[in-house]
Amino acid sequence: MGRKEKLENFRPKHDFLVCIDSDGCVFDTMGIKQRECFTPWMIAYFGLQPVAQAARECKEFADLFSKTRGANRHITLKRILTELLPSHPLVRRRGFRVPQLPHYFAWVEQAKDELSNEGLKKAIAQAKTEEERKEFELVLAWSERVNWAIKEIVKGIPPFPYVRETLEKLSAVADVV
Repeated sequence: MGRKEKLENFRPKHDFLVCIDSDGCVFDTMGIKQRECFTPWMIAYFGLQPVAQAARECKEFADLFSKTRGANRHITLKRILTELLPSHPLVRRRGFRVPQLPHYFAWVEQAKDELSNEGLKKAIAQAKTEEERKEFELVLAWSERVNWAIKEIVKGIPPFPYVRETLEKLSAVADVV
């Protein structure tokens, strides 16, 4: 049963519902994922090597220290490439032209419920031009590489202290998912 079906079939047993995302809430995985999996491949796939330090700073800020922490990877990538990186002092000093992916950026704005690898595959199949298709293929390749890196690198990280006890207490008074 998929997530959508599980949600549709959910029947509460308590007056409260507590939803917990394990990534960063149960397991201390946000830092290693962003620093070791997302960031290096973002730099590599989008040609950000000349401004790698700025790219790292923007990625870390967006995904670990801003109000958008934990946002969907596509929303964050668009924000970095359109807002944060172009305004970074190092990027400006060097006159670096941040890659623009107009078809992908438009897709991010429009495909709110399909911001996934499957959604990218649909966008590739529906692309009207070679340029559009290549943009989506580039981002899909990056996203798949990130998934590969996460499987290879993010291992053996225990839960935060007291997670088990907290979940046990919560489950007595709330549905916990």
